[in-house]
Amino acid sequence: TTRRVSRVVGLDRERFVGLSVTHDSQHFEAFDGQGASIQIVEHGLPGTETLPAVVRMNAAISIVRTCSRADGSGFALVNGIAGIVEYFNRDLRLEWLADVPYPSEPQFVYDDRRQRYVVTAPRTWYVDCAWGGDRMFALFSGRHRSTYRSSDQRDSGEFIHVFDTKGGLQQVFRLDRPVFAIAVDNRSEFLYAASILDAHIYRFRLLPAPMTGSQP
Repeated sequence: TTRRVSRVVGLDRERFVGLSVTHDSQHFEAFDGQGASIQIVEHGLPGTETLPAVVRMNAAISIVRTCSRADGSGFALVNGIAGIVEYFNRDLRLEWLADVPYPSEPQFVYDDRRQRYVVTAPRTWYVDCAWGGDRMFALFSGRHRSTYRSSDQRDSGEFIHVFDTKGGLQQVFRLDRPVFAIAVDNRSEFLYAASILDAHIYRFRLLPAPMTGSQP
């Protein structure tokens, strides 16, 4: 069966993970260092079962981003048309749903003019993600789609949502410019971001994770 594989991330030199899509289904697929498939696990398509599978499949490919943990123990998946952040382990199994500040489900509606289903989410949600040590940083837009001047701006954001290893929300902060891609060093000291305004790479110093539990 012909399939497309997208959003590939490396857990280590011997294991890579991507979204594998056929004409009516979506799976996580793991590959070894030579590119041979070694594991396939089904992952549900966005939207309800009443929608055509091809519509949900195309949305699944275009709206998600993945990022792997530095220790190779798993990866996160963030959603561009819904407030959903998922954590998966090395065996491609869902472990945690992150405690996102604005949870929502993807929505579709049939467009008579274009004669097809389209995404009705009024806002762009998560744009990119990156792990830094034991924290996951998700780039969040939150902007209404009508405010974008160009299609490029739809894939940018200014807000960073910081989650712990079990998806608990730790911090929210705002960058001083819209960016479309992020990376974080393993010690969570710096965040690197590609600016949508001038295509420059900027470095931001990160604050330590907040203390948990009771305070003296």
